[in-house]
Amino acid sequence: MTIVHRQEDIAKHTSLQHVVEKFVHLEEITIQQKDYNPYESTPTVAITETFFHTFLCSVLKAHSRRLKALHLCTSLPLDPQLYIDLRDKTPNLRSVTFTTNIRADIEDVFAEPVPWASGQMGHLESLTFLGCDGTNADSFVQNLLQGAYGIRLKEVQFIRSGRYLVQIPESPSCSVFRSVESFHFDHINSQELSSIALIPIQELSLTCITYDAFCRLPTLLEGGLSNVGGVGFRGPRKLKLSPKFASKASWERFPAECKAAYTELRERCLPQRGIQLTLDAVDRPFNCVCGNHE
Repeated sequence: MTIVHRQEDIAKHTSLQHVVEKFVHLEEITIQQKDYNPYESTPTVAITETFFHTFLCSVLKAHSRRLKALHLCTSLPLDPQLYIDLRDKTPNLRSVTFTTNIRADIEDVFAEPVPWASGQMGHLESLTFLGCDGTNADSFVQNLLQGAYGIRLKEVQFIRSGRYLVQIPESPSCSVFRSVESFHFDHINSQELSSIALIPIQELSLTCITYDAFCRLPTLLEGGLSNVGGVGFRGPRKLKLSPKFASKASWERFPAECKAAYTELRERCLPQRGIQLTLDAVDRPFNCVCGNHE
């Protein structure tokens, strides 16, 4: 089911909510904001009064144990208690998308090392964070490695999310996580790159990577991360970079040190580890004005 709403809609739409509450089976739901704009300002009405909030509350109250997929495509922030309910009361959730919903005011809740119910049941497979400034790579990596999202996570997308400055987490003494099949990190800095290097990843996609982070990539692949036994990115089979690396116009504007790092990756680092390089990573449609990335 897909529900489309206006950002400042505060109507209860009681009939719709009653119908949805009475569904015998509701396993997948997308809540989509009409004319969604990731940079739209916070509405003037209270979040708890919006249809988005009240409808999601109703869905979780009636169907939390049945839900398998939940995608929140709205610029409205998520109430902290609703995030906790999603984490604690949806044991069968397989796929979840947060799109600019996790704001800085629930950063501490997001960072809590509390296991997700769906992860503990072995069901959670896909996590997407798009434009969420309350989701930081350091706390996410730490929780992932310690099994907060379970051990069967297959796909992670971390797009334009988190604050710029992070601390590199220490590799936990007892890591229970196995491997992510596909991890896409968009708009990544050097500290964040060092953080995700702790994660066993089979296919890594990097887009909008800052110049300093890209120059650090060969070092991490070869042996520059002491808290993972000297080598970062355990078990990768493929590295996907932006098609910009094949563009003459883009190549000409890259700093000399980035060109050298790319040559080192392509000719030495990746072949030595048996990692395939492709230039087909997909850039997400978010505007960026920082200018300090490929």
